[in-house]
Amino acid sequence: ETAEAEDPFVVLGVVINSPAEIAGIHQGDRLLSIGGKAPKGITPLQAAQLIKEDAEGGSEVRLTIQRRSDGRVMDVVVQKPAPAPKDKSPQNQLLRWASGIRDVSTPVEYKMRETSDGRREGYVYLREFNAKAPLDV
Repeated sequence: ETAEAEDPFVVLGVVINSPAEIAGIHQGDRLLSIGGKAPKGITPLQAAQLIKEDAEGGSEVRLTIQRRSDGRVMDVVVQKPAPAPKDKSPQNQLLRWASGIRDVSTPVEYKMRETSDGRREGYVYLREFNAKAPLDV
């Protein structure tokens, strides 16, 4: 997400476990270039589409950002997310979750565990509330 008021390319927030967070992008960072091109004359939505298209063209996209905290300008590489598995069964999703593999296309994570007295407990973690959240909960 970006702030559109004064500077349309300031990061408002980063989704947990997303390619942006993994690349080291922080809230407040300013986007200076996408694949070496300044995002002049385009909307934040068009910039997001450009980033997505660049990532789809290869396995990564290079962004130049300016850190809000100290003004430092740096390049970060955002990796294209791995394709979601074809097997969407609860067992496979649980195995992926237990292995540390996160599906960033869904904002919901969950796991089941058995308590010492033999009961089962479920944990649900909602990274963000978006259009997919109600379907995945």
